[in-house]
Parts: sequence; C-alpha cells; structure tokens
Amino acid sequence: GAQAYLTRHGLRIEGLAASSAGEALRTLAAAAGASRIARFGRLQAPPLAGFHGGRPRIAEFVRWTVDET
Repeated sequence: GAQAYLTRHGLRIEGLAASSAGEALRTLAAAAGASRIARFGRLQAPPLAGFHGGRPRIAEFVRWTVDET
C-alpha cells in the first residue's frame, strides 16, 4: 500500500491525517517520516509552538556557543 510506495520512491511526508489513532497508524507515520499525526482537517492548523517538519522552527539557521570557562 502507501508505505511500500513511499519507501520504493524514497518519499518522506511531513504530516499524516486520520480519523482515529492506533499502533498501525503510528507505525506507518514513522516509516513515512511523518513528524505529525492529526485528525482530518487539522493538518492545516499546526500548533504555533510545534516542531514543523520535526525540527525546531529556526534551528538550522542558529548557531549556539557554550562558554564553559
């Protein structure tokens, strides 16, 4: 099904919508690279403080320096 297609073509998805949760859905989401599972109609309204794409919003653009002196 969908998991085989995504794997065969090397596709990753950011979010997955479903009518109910379950272990099979979580397994599919993890295999597909989904960082978010939501109910139908809620993918378009992610939480503002959430990790979009499974990453902090600006982490790739920020460099941290730790001063241990």
